[in-house]
Amino acid sequence: MNIGANIKKIRKEQGLTQKELGERLNMSQSAIGQFENNKSTFKVETLEKIANALNVEPKTLLENCSTFSNPYLIESYKELYAFDDYIASLGYDISVESHSDYDLYVKENGGVEDNYSPDPDKDMVIWEKDSQTAFFVETEMNKLRKDLEEYVEFLFYKKLKQQKTEK
Repeated sequence: MNIGANIKKIRKEQGLTQKELGERLNMSQSAIGQFENNKSTFKVETLEKIANALNVEPKTLLENCSTFSNPYLIESYKELYAFDDYIASLGYDISVESHSDYDLYVKENGGVEDNYSPDPDKDMVIWEKDSQTAFFVETEMNKLRKDLEEYVEFLFYKKLKQQKTEK
């Protein structure tokens, strides 16, 4: 299965036509058909918009995907959701508040988004725990992920070194 097939399946389950989904996204029916038939590549923002229009999480569109024209997108999303799931397992509620100009761009450009370059720091990732709230922009989230990855790697090699000296 692939993302396009998932979009088509969910769209049909909801009783929507390609035209109706396209109207929700301010895209043409043919653009939806291209996405469903994997004849058009997805950007992260596009996948999020389609998921929102279908009232599902973006990761739902990635379920059971074995083939896709952009494997980097799938891996990026899987990594992102794995990180979010880990943070949620620590007791944080995570949400995203979009402040991007995507909708305006799509409206002004007739649904064409190939030249759209989002500002990654316009969307806020919100963490809540113990009645406290912290706001992160994408660059901060990327740094946090990278710092955590480096710290885990540091602990791993520290443990290896410790085990070698114990022998």
